[in-house]
Amino acid sequence: MIYRNELLGVLNVESEQIDAYTENDEEMLGTLGGSLAAIIANARLLEQIRVQAERERLILRSHK
Repeated sequence: MIYRNELLGVLNVESEQIDAYTENDEEMLGTLGGSLAAIIANARLLEQIRVQAERERLILRSHK
């Protein structure tokens, strides 16, 4: 899963059956991977914002 040229993860889909997946399956997994990559990137960004807000809160608190 790639988001903005950064590898965020890998989807590994396996089957013991030969030719188990169609082109439609591959397209769907590509779409799913893109969506998951965006969700992961957004979750990371939200965590960075939360950490920064906590730092700022502690700095402001220490200056009182």
